[in-house]
Amino acid sequence: MADFSGRKVAVGVAKEATRGTGVTPAFWVPQLTVDFQNVSDQVWNESVFGVLNKNSASEIVKDYAQGKIDGKITDQTFGLFLYAALGSYSGALHTAETLVKDHTFTQSQSNTPQSLTITRKDGNSDKNYPLAMLKTLEIDVVVGEFVKF
Repeated sequence: MADFSGRKVAVGVAKEATRGTGVTPAFWVPQLTVDFQNVSDQVWNESVFGVLNKNSASEIVKDYAQGKIDGKITDQTFGLFLYAALGSYSGALHTAETLVKDHTFTQSQSNTPQSLTITRKDGNSDKNYPLAMLKTLEIDVVVGEFVKF
């Protein structure tokens, strides 16, 4: 399979109701660059079978994804990243408006932070990665440009 340019890759994100249970993307991230890739860790079987080969087989012991996603901050997708980074969210209708909500994100003291399902879709595959966690979240603000993460 051929690799696809980052501009041909779509990245979706959704909040998991149950940790580790994948869900369909609620929003598609307007990413600028993406190096989010599938990674497999394997172990080699070095058992002796009466041959000179050092390894007779290998087994995949861990299948996961890792990488970096850069994108524009939008009203729908960035709230999920804040939720995953901080761990606690509450929302309520704004008192003066009927369609506007006030969103409050606070740092949770729980050992089980909010998990996300990240979906990577390209011309070769459509793969969900449940139990996604943020390692870091950086916000870049430059005058005259979109606010980015």
